[in-house]
Amino acid sequence: MKKFSLLIVLLFLGAGFAGCIGGDNGEEEGAAGVSPEEMDALLSSASERNPFDGAVLLSPNQPILGLVAAPAACWYDSEGMHKLPLIVADTQEESKFLAKTGATEVAMLGFTTKPCCESREFATRFFKSADTVLMVRESDYALGISGAPLASYLNLPLLVVDEEERCGAMAEALDSLGVKNIIALGGNAAVSAAAYGYEVIVLETRDEMEDALLGVVSEKLGGVDYIAMTNPYDALDSPPLSSETNSFEAEITNVQLIAAGERFSAYGEPFATFDFQVAGGINHIRADAIVTETTAPYAEGGVEPIIGLALYDPAGVYLGFGSSAGFEVGSTYVETLAIGHPGTYKAEVYAHFGTKGLSPVVAPSSGVSAVSMKVRVDVCVEEQESPKMALSPNLSMIAPYLAAARGGTLLAGDFGFIGDAYANASAGNAAMPGYNKNLHGFVNAKVGENIGAIEEYLDRMEVCGLKEGYLAGPAWLSLVGGANSIPMYYYPTESEPWPEDGVGLPADLPYSTLDPLDEDGNIILSIGRMAAPSIDDLSELAARSLFYDDYRSAYETSAPLWGSRFLFLFGEGFAEMGGVFHQVPYAAEVAQHGFYPLVVGDEANGRTASEAAGYYTGSNYIEIIVHGNWFIYAPVIYGPDAYSQQIDTAHVNGWDLGPSVFITSACHTGRTDSVPADQALSLAFIRAGVNCYIGATRGTGSESQTQVFEDALIKDDLSVGEAFRLLKQEQIAPPSYQIRTLYGDPAFNPYEPNNV
Repeated sequence: MKKFSLLIVLLFLGAGFAGCIGGDNGEEEGAAGVSPEEMDALLSSASERNPFDGAVLLSPNQPILGLVAAPAACWYDSEGMHKLPLIVADTQEESKFLAKTGATEVAMLGFTTKPCCESREFATRFFKSADTVLMVRESDYALGISGAPLASYLNLPLLVVDEEERCGAMAEALDSLGVKNIIALGGNAAVSAAAYGYEVIVLETRDEMEDALLGVVSEKLGGVDYIAMTNPYDALDSPPLSSETNSFEAEITNVQLIAAGERFSAYGEPFATFDFQVAGGINHIRADAIVTETTAPYAEGGVEPIIGLALYDPAGVYLGFGSSAGFEVGSTYVETLAIGHPGTYKAEVYAHFGTKGLSPVVAPSSGVSAVSMKVRVDVCVEEQESPKMALSPNLSMIAPYLAAARGGTLLAGDFGFIGDAYANASAGNAAMPGYNKNLHGFVNAKVGENIGAIEEYLDRMEVCGLKEGYLAGPAWLSLVGGANSIPMYYYPTESEPWPEDGVGLPADLPYSTLDPLDEDGNIILSIGRMAAPSIDDLSELAARSLFYDDYRSAYETSAPLWGSRFLFLFGEGFAEMGGVFHQVPYAAEVAQHGFYPLVVGDEANGRTASEAAGYYTGSNYIEIIVHGNWFIYAPVIYGPDAYSQQIDTAHVNGWDLGPSVFITSACHTGRTDSVPADQALSLAFIRAGVNCYIGATRGTGSESQTQVFEDALIKDDLSVGEAFRLLKQEQIAPPSYQIRTLYGDPAFNPYEPNNV
């Protein structure tokens, strides 16, 4: 084996690379003794692909194969970029994207044998020949992800190996492809590659892979507008040291009257409590509450039971909350991490089965609840060696593909705050940062480190001549990961809200200012958080964004006016004054740009009326001004039963929406910190089909204005990331300046009827 240094790798990719390393691509022998003849051989590396014009379906259970899928679904050649949809799902039938676009041929990856075998079969399926391949050890996903986009840009297969010894089937595949060189991603891969007798180029560290990628992009494209930032450790899990599940059952019987906004129990209590034990050490706690039986008068009347679940530590400290409105009808769950905090914990279940309606502004709320139900609470306590809890695991799987498909680069690393250092910072606690302000300093320090990593990456881009053009352009930064994997910064609050609302002001803002202390709108980068309840949902979002025109056209076959419909929805009969002073006049303005605006409120904006009228399914742009929380929002005036008409995660999860732009002036509806990803309303709308969701992570007020963002999209035809950057630059009033968050691909540019 010949082990070439990173210097040689950069040199063989061409003269444009020399600027990235300050070197000279002349006739002198390279630092590792590479002759001009050997350099010419590397420069002439080539591949020929087999024809395929379908989609790639990737199993969510094999993160390492996300690296293999990237060059299969996106590649560059002399004609430019080519891309195919990359969908992550257990079956083809689960994909809305594939169903709507009618993909006729689907290549499946990760469903049959071991990753090494599947990567080998994929290489020979997609490539007729390739004189160079990339190779990564199966255990090196977190490292190899940084080199994976190279395979797309160089149009080469990426192979997975799981052992040091020579594999006969792999050797046959390499021989059939006509391989002469192997680019090894990491030292482990280099050891494996050596067994096959080819020349081996070793990119041993993450920095070497990233520098190589920057050089390739500089050589191939001459510039870059997009950086995907991801944390590959969201896909690494280890079995618990021990696991114990205890189940508790209770019957809740209660009659409750609600008058003048107050609750009065006429019979029984609406809650039940359960105690459970947690030992010392590092423990992941998940408590599930489930309605197993109900015999209340409303059981056959179409009214749904609502249960809430709260957890408390041995000292009575609030650990988290879940509602069946935020998960599934009749069930919910709460999870947290307890670090060195043993003792007796408490789970409390609250039940409501009945009506509650009218506006707290226009008229005091009133109603009745008649509860007669059996509930079961299952508490699972898993002891961990090191703390781990990715709210949305495996999202990094899509990052190499997304980076290449956007003509961008990839910045990967351990950007999360949960790890060994967290175990020390959180010792003696069981509340996550969203419920524990004592951890905000620790989390903020991690965000500071992440900002430092971005700044260092920009400096390395400058060496390659990429930084100036990046910052002068859209400067898209896509945060591919959940709020534990790439944490938000917590700004302080003067007063604390209700416990379930969370503490502090969590924000992605510092990733765009590169300065957490900025208060003046000095927004540098156009950011968006690519997050979803699952990797399946995120791959659908990526496909809808990258193949937007195809998907939009397919969706409009069932909603012909969708692209031109702008929905304005307000609450409290114009008591939300934005309905009067913004939505009505702005509706008239967007009509001048080809939209068909629709302004709705009062009884028309409840869930039943909205579903029947197709307000959400039929609208490209959706703007709401209402009261909300992280799992619901309430238009408020819709008769005597608000609970049955609220828009909540439990029901939005079942909706099928278009690739819309969803803009909210509503408290908390953008919260994703310290709450399960599949309970967050913002991410439920992403799952339902929305391409861009803007919401506040905590309470907001009259400063929550959105017209700057909308004007930038409609009048200036900007991407959502650029429009969001402009909004932040012009609207700097707190707290919206800090907490308003964009979920979606920042490079996504939606359709407007005047921009065609």
